[in-house]
Amino acid sequence: MPAAIPGEAMKELADKIAFITGAASGIGLGIATALGQAGVKVMLCDIEEVALATALEGLKRTNADVGGVTADVSLKDELRHAADETLARYGKVHILVNNAGVTGRVPYGTWNDPAWNWRLGVNLMAVIWGIEIFGPPNRASRRRRPESSPPHPWLASSPCRA
Repeated sequence: MPAAIPGEAMKELADKIAFITGAASGIGLGIATALGQAGVKVMLCDIEEVALATALEGLKRTNADVGGVTADVSLKDELRHAADETLARYGKVHILVNNAGVTGRVPYGTWNDPAWNWRLGVNLMAVIWGIEIFGPPNRASRRRRPESSPPHPWLASSPCRA
């Protein structure tokens, strides 16, 4: 296969590796399912253990090559551990989907500092940490960083280049 042209979108998905946060349900599970069907090896990451186990069971029935790791992505050490497990299993990550996102379940004016910290950790810092954590192994090998998709359009920026 010819080398990828810088700036060109990834077209061949078979045998690529993806890491997806918030992957046990909703959009994250939809992305995991579509990538698995395209031949991508997928590591699902979610805070909900039972939902993650259910998602993995369903995807494995389709013969998708999937793994799972439980992590609270608002905590950098847990996200780093999830990345370590992913790299130990698959060796690298080509596609990073920063999908985890949370909203408030209480009225706006009643949030306290821990609630704000958790929401900012999941919705903002996990995206930043995901790029930071998954970037260096690929930079060391002089390859492009994984393609990254933030959970919110206002967080989108130009693609990272190693």
